[in-house]
Amino acid sequence: YYMNNTMNWNRKGYCDPSHNATLGKTSADKEGNRMWQRREWYNNRAACESNGFVWYEVSHADNLILANNSFVCAHTQFSRANQLGNARSDVVISQSQFQSQGVVKSAVNEGVNANRFMWTIPEIPVARSESTYFPAGMESAYKSCTLRMRYNISSADFQQWPLEAVDANQAPMVDRNNNSRYREDVRTPLHQNPYVYIGPGDSDQKGDMFVKLKVNTNQYGRTFQDRSYAFTIKPLPTADAEADMAADTPPVDLAGMQAALASGGKIYNVNVRGKRGNIVQTYPAVEYDFVPNALALSTSDMVHFQWTGSDYNPRRGCNDATGGPPDANTFSTSANANINPRADRSNVIFTEHMGNNVPKDYMGYDFSNLNLTFEDKTG
Repeated sequence: YYMNNTMNWNRKGYCDPSHNATLGKTSADKEGNRMWQRREWYNNRAACESNGFVWYEVSHADNLILANNSFVCAHTQFSRANQLGNARSDVVISQSQFQSQGVVKSAVNEGVNANRFMWTIPEIPVARSESTYFPAGMESAYKSCTLRMRYNISSADFQQWPLEAVDANQAPMVDRNNNSRYREDVRTPLHQNPYVYIGPGDSDQKGDMFVKLKVNTNQYGRTFQDRSYAFTIKPLPTADAEADMAADTPPVDLAGMQAALASGGKIYNVNVRGKRGNIVQTYPAVEYDFVPNALALSTSDMVHFQWTGSDYNPRRGCNDATGGPPDANTFSTSANANINPRADRSNVIFTEHMGNNVPKDYMGYDFSNLNLTFEDKTG
């Protein structure tokens, strides 16, 4: 259903002022319209056109040259209901493992981890020459990308899908038309804290047995934890560059990068998740971790670290892994700089084994020898 109806290839409508500058209503008319100001903008052709605006229909393919895996729809890993721990590890979805248009393999083994989707960061698409939406190309548009993550709660107590997406002979999908107008309204399939009869009483003198269900209808078929993040996708470098600490940009060896990619190398985006502290202190997040947290690399592969540190950790008393820069909001003198600072930073170090908690001694010299010079240490 989602594959057949994605806006990537299917035109979707929207209501807008006339795109002809000399005809019809203008952007000022839209912004001054009460429905726009009340965030109840016209979402169908009839309402749009009857109020003097124009109904436009467009798909992304009308304006962009899209790759065949530009849209992915797949089941995520299975995890126990209402559980924030690890999921099954044998069904991680990876966009880079597609078999045909938008269809992905489901056996990318990522070990025991939380639910995840292995996303291949897309190339910036090319706008079609006839595109009126992106006449200046797409690099500017991709400076402002959005990732939206929603934790949706579904229920099997009533039908929650359009008829096109379910098997035959199903009841119509429950929608706003089923909102109750009065107590015990039959249009509503589920009621607040209902009494349900479950059988006969103990005798002729006793009534039927019933139980009261503790049901909050607000918790059925709704969305929790709606989160949005803004980020930028940039094209690969086209020239050598020195490292710039002020701009937080790494050095670029253009010839080396191009040679590595030409020999089959890949660029892996490694992110950091979690925050400082132990599992109780960080809940419902986790202690710091990498995503992905295990990579087997060839000599042609490259790693792009996306490093995120938290500059706000609530003062909850004890917090493991304290340290880092002082909190700018409370810093007054160096005397209180290390009093449970909220900011934190991380380091990448070598270890002998994944099970070790101490750094590997890779220096190659006896650090207890105080007579060694800097030249002795650096070899």
